Amino acid sequence: MKFKSNLFFNWGVGDHFGWGIYGLNLLYWSMVKGEMLPVPIIWPPSFRYPQDPITHYLLKEAESKWHTGVSAQEGDVMLSGLGNTINKQVTTKKIREIGVIFFENNPLPLEEQIKLRDFELIIAGSSWNAMALNEMGFHNTKTIIQGVNTEIFRPRSKKVFSDRFVVFSGGKLEYRKGQDIALKAFSIFSQKYPEALLITAWRSDWEKTFSESVNQSNLCAPLKLHSDFKKSIGTWIEGNGIKPSQYLLLDSISNAHMSDVYAEVDVALFPNRCEGGTNLVAMEAIRSGVTSILSANTGHLDIIQQDNCIALLDQRNIGGNAALGWGESSIDEILYHLEHAYSLGGIDKTTASRSMASYTWSESINSLIQSMSIR
Repeated sequence: MKFKSNLFFNWGVGDHFGWGIYGLNLLYWSMVKGEMLPVPIIWPPSFRYPQDPITHYLLKEAESKWHTGVSAQEGDVMLSGLGNTINKQVTTKKIREIGVIFFENNPLPLEEQIKLRDFELIIAGSSWNAMALNEMGFHNTKTIIQGVNTEIFRPRSKKVFSDRFVVFSGGKLEYRKGQDIALKAFSIFSQKYPEALLITAWRSDWEKTFSESVNQSNLCAPLKLHSDFKKSIGTWIEGNGIKPSQYLLLDSISNAHMSDVYAEVDVALFPNRCEGGTNLVAMEAIRSGVTSILSANTGHLDIIQQDNCIALLDQRNIGGNAALGWGESSIDEILYHLEHAYSLGGIDKTTASRSMASYTWSESINSLIQSMSIR
């Protein structure tokens, strides 16, 4: 396979965190497309579970092409992964520098905006990010929505919890993700329905860095960190009135195995205060046909459609200098929709799943590569 140029990128490749999943699909689909040789700066990859044989082959094929070193040439691209702080990858040669950004602090601090002006092009992970950048004076932006593995994520039937009403909450534990809102709502709901079961996927490599931020809302009894983080979560959940029989804590697991989790879920709850991207976990839940309740703010607005999920429309403004566009969801509105789903059923699985059919990783990476060919 002959590649026209090199595509360097400075974030990891993995199967259990957002940037890693992006990196894995960027590497995989760039290899398949054959126009630009993907060269991750961070190597080796971090996997919770072995990859399928074809993906493993492509990873090794890519690695074999750069293991002796890759010299950057004119026309090559360096992609820098960006967030609330702008850290451009240092390069020794003059190659095209493009930023891929998912940020929540809106507006970005002036010093970060200044650094952002060094990029030829800025790929925004959501329309909300692109709009915010435009309002800050950046017009060299393009919105590219992340993808979903539409082959793995699909509607399935329950096998284990057919006698339980299962509510799912996912994403790394932090104030921005709104797990405190989800926990408060479920604690009230579970008092009325003992058969309700909360499944959480809150573990991450950054869990002890951000998790205590959930306490700033004062919605719940506080989370207190212990050396055993899983125990910290369990103590927090029980401290908010939920019985041990009413929750299941998942460890950090491979993205591919999340399909097995969604098969058991009745409702996925995402009262996130802000999403710089579109919320990959929510996209995968919707693709799996799960009735998903999403806060109608920020990056979620790109994936909310009329019949594919339930939008939380009551969004109270959140104070703060960097929280423009953030939203605080209503506990009462969440409880109303949980009650409705429990009594009358949820969103049609097929309709929900089809709404994500075009959001493939293949299309997302193809759009990314095509954006680089336009100067």
